[in-house]
Amino acid sequence: MLINCIFKKNILKKRATLFLLSPYILMSICLASLVFSTHLWASYNKRVLGPEWSDVNGWDQPEYYSTILYEDINRDGKADICGRSSEGIKCHQSIGKSFAQEPVGFDGPAWSDANGWNKPEYYSTIQYPVLGSSVYSNGDGKPGICGRDKDGIKCHIYSSIFEENVWSETLFPAPNWSDAQGWNRPEYFSTIRYPDLNGDGKADICARAKTGIICHLNNNGEGFMKKVFSGPAWSDMNGWGLEKYYSTIDYPDINGDGKADICGRSIRGIECHLSTGRRFSNYAYLGPNWSNSDHWDNPKHYSTIGYPDINRDGKADICGRTANGVRCFMSNVPRFKVSTTPSSSEELPYLKHLPSTCHFSNCTLGLTFIGPEWSDASGWDMLEHYSTIQYPTLDHNNSLAGICGRSSTGVECYYHEHYTLDTAIVMYNMSTPITRHANDSYDH
Repeated sequence: MLINCIFKKNILKKRATLFLLSPYILMSICLASLVFSTHLWASYNKRVLGPEWSDVNGWDQPEYYSTILYEDINRDGKADICGRSSEGIKCHQSIGKSFAQEPVGFDGPAWSDANGWNKPEYYSTIQYPVLGSSVYSNGDGKPGICGRDKDGIKCHIYSSIFEENVWSETLFPAPNWSDAQGWNRPEYFSTIRYPDLNGDGKADICARAKTGIICHLNNNGEGFMKKVFSGPAWSDMNGWGLEKYYSTIDYPDINGDGKADICGRSIRGIECHLSTGRRFSNYAYLGPNWSNSDHWDNPKHYSTIGYPDINRDGKADICGRTANGVRCFMSNVPRFKVSTTPSSSEELPYLKHLPSTCHFSNCTLGLTFIGPEWSDASGWDMLEHYSTIQYPTLDHNNSLAGICGRSSTGVECYYHEHYTLDTAIVMYNMSTPITRHANDSYDH
């Protein structure tokens, strides 16, 4: 095994260097840098308290805690927090490095218990996609709120008119994924997502049907197209009707081209397919071997899988909670453009320099976050806690990478601040060593 120690430019003459030292010296340097770098970049040392959505206040019930999401509702670059109470949608605005304690002006539709939204086939589909045109830098996007009732997908667009925050009464045209068509089954309705598949700044819609992944592109803010955007054959027949697989399906951008790709945990671990803008590629990019034999078929582990951009290189990395805390792996998928009608052979030239077994760094070792002690021993193996773990960027303007979850006393978030990655990641490579340049900048 060859070990590459990669250091940030301000440590070793402004470029990454491959050390050609004796094995013992090299191993010592690498192990030391691993401990140091892990402590630096993985320390969530700042705590943010959210709304008091505590057990005492009834938020230990799945119809409430499972609806908690972090979305930039007012497009100011900061992640707000929303959840469904017994009365309907409640949102609290981010005011920098904390959340407003009162849901001022952000209340959503009356998707209340009284109106039937306390059923999992409905409340678990609530999300906040950007449905209209969006240029993130100047905040002109049109975020929406979408959910599925017995008749299909229902979406409303949010807008601010004369300082009045309102949700449109007119429905945004969406697929008829109704109860009558079988969409009241969790293996289907719980997979509904709103990724941006073609990089146009508008949310498309995807879900897993009986035969596999189906998506529909956004028709320029006028509704979703009827033409199907085809995805992997993650069908019932291929075993994807089991919760330990279908519930892990997500749409991160793992190669940084601005288009949402698709990832999920199969029996062998994480696998991803790139978006071409019209379909998903055939080639499977492999992630960590979070297999059933390593207990990743347990919901307290697989339900915490997420894709934050840890090192802010524009590519989604991957994280998940083990019994001892959160572990993360960096994306090594090359940044290249895939044609609209790709074949596996078309992508292979770009993969020659990558390990054949995994396209994420340190897939054998991983890095443990030194932050919130969300371990089994501290009670985070309970469903009402671990299932709320998410990895929002709390402030896009200042690149605050966060980790949030709901404890028994309410929502709490941690984020990076004033850190530098002076030692980069120790990479284990089974083949030819590669010298990589550490040109990414970090906040200090």
